[in-house]
Amino acid sequence: MVCDTHYFRLLFYTFEGELIEERTIGGVNGRGPGEFGFLTDAVQDSKGNIYISEYGDYDRIQKFTPTGDYVYEWGEHGEQPGQFQRPQGLAMDENDHLWVADASNGRIQIFDVSGNEPKFIRTWGKMGTKQGELSYPYEIILDGEGHVFVCEFGNHRIQKFDLNGNSLGVWGSAGKEPGQLHQPWAMCWDSERELHVVDSYNNRIQRFPSSQLNNSNPPVADKK
Repeated sequence: MVCDTHYFRLLFYTFEGELIEERTIGGVNGRGPGEFGFLTDAVQDSKGNIYISEYGDYDRIQKFTPTGDYVYEWGEHGEQPGQFQRPQGLAMDENDHLWVADASNGRIQIFDVSGNEPKFIRTWGKMGTKQGELSYPYEIILDGEGHVFVCEFGNHRIQKFDLNGNSLGVWGSAGKEPGQLHQPWAMCWDSERELHVVDSYNNRIQRFPSSQLNNSNPPVADKK
């Protein structure tokens, strides 16, 4: 799944890179069901349902069936629970709880989407530069072992939390050297459980070995 942000649609590809045109969701800029502002991320739950986040005038999340039919939506621009200011990153856990990196609110919101409608669970985090605070969290990923990794666009760093939002460590600082970051945008795991970070304003990808991610010392990156 690829968010084709400025064409207001979600695209699907095979692992060989071939576009599956019939699976495309969206393509129209608007506020109606199945229409989009600027798409930011997409994830699936255990049943294959698809959740797509967007920002702009919309600041919401839409749910679709595995075949791309609209189900429901929630969210609007704001600071209250269930409201968003640029929901930029999504992650789904094994309980079908949707974790949202609510970027411009400097927080993480969590929703139970296992039922017929989303249920707010909790939120944590606040805007700031100290450990445990967040500045424009753009990506969130879970390791399945009780840890949450958050990529902070504004603080030029990656921060590791437990599931309750307690900070377990921080690495990265503004710069161009290996291990430094300049407005990191996104992250993903590879098959070896190594962490790849989109170091956007340095125009590079950095890879952090999985063997170092649980250490107290900052991991050393391989520059790509």
